[in-house]
Amino acid sequence: MQNLEKSVVAMSESSSRLMEYEQVLSILSVNESSLRSFIITKDSSYIKERFYQKNSVLPILTRIENAGVDTAYGVTNDSLIKLIDVRFALFDLVLDESKDVSKIESIKIAEVLQRGDIISDQLREYIRASVNTEVTNLKLFKINHHYELQTSIVTTFLIVTLALFIILVSISQINSDVKKLKRVNSELSFLNYTFNKAEKIAGISHWKYNVEQRKFTFSDNFWSSVEGFNSNLQMGVAQVFKRIHPEDKRKVITTYSESFDKLLPTSIIFRIFTGVDELRYIKAVGSYVQNDEGEHIKIAVNYDITEQYSANLEMEKINNNLQTINDELESFNNIVSHDMQEPLRKIQMFISRIESDEIKKLSPAAQGYFDRISFAANRMQNLMIDLVNYSQSVKGEKIFERVDLKGLVGKVVDMLPLEIEEHKVKIEIGQLPEIIGLPFQLQQLFVNLVSNAIKFGKEDETNLIQIYLDESEKSEERDLLRFPREDFYKIVISDTGVGFEQQFATKIFKLFRTLKKASQQKGTGIGLSICKRVMDNHNGFIFAQGKTNQGSKFILYFPKNLSTNHNPLHDII
Repeated sequence: MQNLEKSVVAMSESSSRLMEYEQVLSILSVNESSLRSFIITKDSSYIKERFYQKNSVLPILTRIENAGVDTAYGVTNDSLIKLIDVRFALFDLVLDESKDVSKIESIKIAEVLQRGDIISDQLREYIRASVNTEVTNLKLFKINHHYELQTSIVTTFLIVTLALFIILVSISQINSDVKKLKRVNSELSFLNYTFNKAEKIAGISHWKYNVEQRKFTFSDNFWSSVEGFNSNLQMGVAQVFKRIHPEDKRKVITTYSESFDKLLPTSIIFRIFTGVDELRYIKAVGSYVQNDEGEHIKIAVNYDITEQYSANLEMEKINNNLQTINDELESFNNIVSHDMQEPLRKIQMFISRIESDEIKKLSPAAQGYFDRISFAANRMQNLMIDLVNYSQSVKGEKIFERVDLKGLVGKVVDMLPLEIEEHKVKIEIGQLPEIIGLPFQLQQLFVNLVSNAIKFGKEDETNLIQIYLDESEKSEERDLLRFPREDFYKIVISDTGVGFEQQFATKIFKLFRTLKKASQQKGTGIGLSICKRVMDNHNGFIFAQGKTNQGSKFILYFPKNLSTNHNPLHDII
């Protein structure tokens, strides 16, 4: 219908332009006829009564100009206006020259009239071409109008047919939607049933409060829990509050009254007596939402935490017992670090005197026994020192600060000059980063690792110990996945010592675990346990790699962004 309307408008506009072109030609013909009659008869009435001024043509030209570009002979409507301006200027020139009757037959007027005839011919030619174009367009518009008229009839029929089809499809869809609605209602009923069952299994219940309507709604499991888990009897809110323990009643009323007035979320624990006079501990949490009508609805969930509360009481007793045990262990640690070392120092002092003054007086067998006594005393002292260090790594004060590892490792090496010289060790310290850590514990870590590498070097050989930051691309794929370079620093302590079998790589970090018999071992079995504890305190990881007589490597992974929270990877790796 819109296309039909456009075709009618196009025909109407084309017809209007044809009439306007005819009007322009008519005005030009009248003016030329009047001007010639005036020149021939010298009767001014022809000029005064039958001559059109330019103003009478301007509205017509404006309408033609608004019609756009006319492609006839490549001439535009703008050219038409210029030709009209020239023609009327020549009209005005003839009239000015003809005011003096004696000049009417002058040569100048004849030239102007001749020029005017030329312009008039151009105007007629232009208008004739434009009229021909409009006639052609009008025919096309009529053909198009006839086509649109026929098309509209077919289109109307198709639209009516399509509408009927849509109505039939809609009716079918409505029937399908009704079936789906029935199925959804059935599923919702089952979902409600399973939700109630889930509440009973989980020991929870819920209730709602509409603030604007001042209306409570309780779940079935709420009433069952209040009545003793076996009743469907529903009571009012007042009866529910009567069941709350007297010592908790004021707290509950105050909390919920403030919540209803100020739309505040709540979290509260209280006691309630069930219908069988059983005291239960309830934790209730709730917050507000808005329904489609803009009403504020408080939704609250009640958890029965009676068993959890009882378990917490039992846990408190266990914690108290553990605290007592920890205090006793702390006392034992003080005894080890102070009281037990005093008699041990005296034993070592007397051993030293016997070695310097009396050792030669003993029989070879007694000297062997004496050497064993001296070894056992020294081992006991090392064991007590390591126990104190391990206790400090577990319970030490954890104030983290920025630590320059290269400077710290350098100080550790400076602390071991005699050991380095005795065992013919060469130590190379490569590039090391700054990390956030506990300086004292990090010092313990590297002292133990460097001391181990020194102690377990090959005899009569110069042993090389290297400490460096590994940023190479050659790390195993599994290491790159677990410890990506953007999250962890990888620090390696390698040596060329006696090494160990790889099957013992995890055993050596256990407390009091060593790879040799007590009579052969050089350590106490605590040093690497301290290293493991220090890395745990820094949320880091330590791994060992070794081959017998081919040296060993200890690999440390320090997180670049240290968090003092427990690292969940410790439970997996």
